[in-house]
Amino acid sequence: MLGGGFFTYLAKTTAHRNTLQKCTRCNVLYNKTTDKCPHCSALNDTELSLQLSKRKATRLSLGKSMFIGAAVIILIMFLLKI
Repeated sequence: MLGGGFFTYLAKTTAHRNTLQKCTRCNVLYNKTTDKCPHCSALNDTELSLQLSKRKATRLSLGKSMFIGAAVIILIMFLLKI
């Protein structure tokens, strides 16, 4: 049954999300059982800001690529319709 599989997946995902917390420095989710964020606890403020700026640049680049890809698909669909 398709619906049962989805709800099982949803229950597992929700249970997993309850074991995570968001870091106040880097906003990354990590396991609640650890006392420090494994992503940024070893970084000083300068290293952390460098990592965050790299992450932001990657996210912006991906967004631009997705927008261009969507525009190309719409253009192709429009040209094939005519």
